Amino acid sequence: MPRRLFDGAWSDTLVAMTKPWPKKLPKKDPHPSDFSDLSVETQRVVLLGEHVYFFVWCQDMDEFNNQLSVLFRAPIAFDRPAERVATIRSEIVDLLVHDGKLVALENGTDDDGGFGVAHRLAPGKSVPESSARFEVGKVFKALGHGPAGGLIAVGNAVQRFDRNAWAGTKVPNGIQFEAVASNGQLTVAVGSEGAVFALDDGMRKIELPSEAIADFGGVYVDRDGIVSLAGGDVAWQGPIERILPLEGSYDAMFNDCCVFQGKHYWSAVGGLYMQNGKKLELVFDGESCFRLTPTDRHLFVASEAGVLRWDGEEWKALNTDYDEDASVWVVRPGPVAPDLEEDEDEDDGEA
Repeated sequence: MPRRLFDGAWSDTLVAMTKPWPKKLPKKDPHPSDFSDLSVETQRVVLLGEHVYFFVWCQDMDEFNNQLSVLFRAPIAFDRPAERVATIRSEIVDLLVHDGKLVALENGTDDDGGFGVAHRLAPGKSVPESSARFEVGKVFKALGHGPAGGLIAVGNAVQRFDRNAWAGTKVPNGIQFEAVASNGQLTVAVGSEGAVFALDDGMRKIELPSEAIADFGGVYVDRDGIVSLAGGDVAWQGPIERILPLEGSYDAMFNDCCVFQGKHYWSAVGGLYMQNGKKLELVFDGESCFRLTPTDRHLFVASEAGVLRWDGEEWKALNTDYDEDASVWVVRPGPVAPDLEEDEDEDDGEA
């Protein structure tokens, strides 16, 4: 039987099967020099009350077990530094809000090929209230809201939470889902080699034109059932049975898509695009953009340098750095689109 998710504290058995969360927030984080080939990424931003929450993930590209995910909380005004809330020496790939609590998706590593865990955290707490380790699937990449107030986690399996328990389903061989989205009536998961599946009634493959060979990393389903897909250098859109490429050729690799203030937006390596008819227009090109989170007032963007906030007119930024004096990762208000290339050139010169 699937383990129940929100039914109380961790059991000793579950703790032994997952990476531990420190009961007290560590005073120091591993130094960048502890990673032989460090990659730092900001994961999805979520809004809860008057704060945004997000994980910064540090990974050693030469040693995949050497990882750190730090949960930050920042005021929505972006006028003060973010607060470190929790850490775990594992990869947290996604985050959302469910029933007033944070739910984090862990993509764990072990000798058996990996595992997935959903963790529920109360705002401001450093240890989850409860967790559920998935019994089907080894790799998990995204978490989304499902029909009837449920949750869906996807990777090389699909896990559904119906507000009582998680239940897993295997996916076809060779498929790994990277993103999932739902408008409450239609739920769509996308992934490797042009994979697009409707998940509302089992798992139904959606056929796209033969040229759809991109590895899709983003999907959005609007309230009218129009599906948008992000992946490779082509943006796709349409009703579920007729998803076609948008017009134009773009010097971009698309990562995610959403609707903000009635307009479709697409994040990409190199910037952010807004849809105008069947074409896309570049509206921000200062740094690469990844996961998008639209709210009524703001569009939050997980970016190359940290987190961006846009209200349709003005950009604000929180930038990630390692504080050598405090020995912790920090996220502070800073310039929009800092000179990342200059930093890379300085690093090359020091080498």
